[in-house]
Amino acid sequence: MVKVIQQVWCWLTHRPAWVLLTASDEKLGEYLPQRFARAWSELMLLSLLWGLAAVGLWGTTWRVFGEFTGIPLVQVAVVLVAMVLCVYRRAILAMAEILVGPDLPSRSLAGCAIVVALALMLLGMRSYPYWHHGIPPLYVVLVLSPLWGAWAMLIVPKFCRPGAGTDSAVKAFVEGCGPLQAAICLAMPMAATIVYFNYLPWTQLWICAAAILAAIGGGCLLCRQTGGLTRKALLADNLLTQMVFILAYLANKW
Repeated sequence: MVKVIQQVWCWLTHRPAWVLLTASDEKLGEYLPQRFARAWSELMLLSLLWGLAAVGLWGTTWRVFGEFTGIPLVQVAVVLVAMVLCVYRRAILAMAEILVGPDLPSRSLAGCAIVVALALMLLGMRSYPYWHHGIPPLYVVLVLSPLWGAWAMLIVPKFCRPGAGTDSAVKAFVEGCGPLQAAICLAMPMAATIVYFNYLPWTQLWICAAAILAAIGGGCLLCRQTGGLTRKALLADNLLTQMVFILAYLANKW
């Protein structure tokens, strides 16, 4: 069983979408750019799998540890550690650098602030008394937020074109995903958001609108800060869109 897990992990870490999300710039440059032409579909699938894994982590720790004084501290810690150390470490670093610049102490402080903000959002998503369609809203948010973030990386290149400073891998990634593919990929998180959250006090379309505006508007601003369409801007936009989606849900919840 351990050997199978190791083989799966080895296979996963060499997939273009995983490399695009997590690898260093040096490691990214070791791959042929052509490998990233189809990474957009892998990115959506990988984001869905991560969302399901986050639900599994939360549910498992809930069954084992429960809550402490009504606050899911262990659940938040486990999911956050997986996000920070495994899946979105590069995205957090990218956003921190865009916010404060390359200065290491300032970037580290900004990164810590982002992690704290994520922790507070996860704490705010603790169990909700109303289960729609038999599924806790918390689990739906954990699954949909990575999908919205992945879609942000697909739509921004339609408004910000690659420039001289864009990596070859990013250029291939952008060229491989046209407007039709980006529109199709939007259908899944948007439809799920509309169908599931139709019981919230605001119309569920506002949650979709917040995520779309964050993805496009925020992505364009991030690209401007980095001097064009860059991997750093795409990763930061992924994280920004997820955070805005979660905040939109929390605004409805409370």
